[in-house]
Amino acid sequence: MLKANAEFTSAISARLAEGSGLFFQRLTVSVPDLKLAVDFWTNGLGALVLSQGSGNAVVGFGSQSLATEDGAKFSLQLVEDKNSPGVVPALDSAIQYIQLSLPVRLDLPQVEESGADIVDSYGYVSMIAPGRLPLRVRIDEKRRDPFEFVAVRTGSLQQTLACYTAQGMSVLATTDSKGRVKLAGGGTVASDASEPEREPGSILIGMDPTSVSTGLLLLPPGRKIKRPVVYGTPQPRLRMVGAAPQGAPLVSPDGLTSTFLRVEDFPAALLADARG
Repeated sequence: MLKANAEFTSAISARLAEGSGLFFQRLTVSVPDLKLAVDFWTNGLGALVLSQGSGNAVVGFGSQSLATEDGAKFSLQLVEDKNSPGVVPALDSAIQYIQLSLPVRLDLPQVEESGADIVDSYGYVSMIAPGRLPLRVRIDEKRRDPFEFVAVRTGSLQQTLACYTAQGMSVLATTDSKGRVKLAGGGTVASDASEPEREPGSILIGMDPTSVSTGLLLLPPGRKIKRPVVYGTPQPRLRMVGAAPQGAPLVSPDGLTSTFLRVEDFPAALLADARG
């Protein structure tokens, strides 16, 4: 696994240095209680605190740096706003849920003691994390990074897809009307109790195969939903490492903002995080 991770960091570093492609690197969300949220991610899910400052913390499952062989990991930035409702798990929320693939089974009593509400635990675990962030957690010992994808509700699936593919992302998998997940390179995702169901019509996009990087799962519009609502202060936002498009930051048709960080500025940004 370490060798495979080193190969990935080397390949993505070279690609970014050439100015081609992006690295989907971070999601920022607000939480009303930072201490509770950090306790859940560390004690409940086994994540690491990668940096912590005044009113915010960054958590993940390994180094974010592109210079280390176990690096290039996705991160979640938690920003405290005591008046924020957090991420609202409703049909019209832009951020619907995060799917994680952990190498070991969860200790469900510990997860609940850490502040999460368990919704379902048959095959995979569905829960609401502190900050009202919905999670789906399955077991996969082979994933490079436990952050599998962020599910985003769209007001127009095709418009949102065009927005992200214009930045270099590509379709990795599609879900048909019967919920069967078909990989872009051929084959299907096994359908069993351990694999969370995806909404029919949803499209998984990313820069690299989902086995090595974090993707975005674009969900079709919900009934009577013209455009999803983005909640929280700060509002949820994505961070990409790589060349910014003209007119950045990029705002999707659904109101979800993506910021861009030049690869040469990435080490300094991580150092600034560490200093708080």
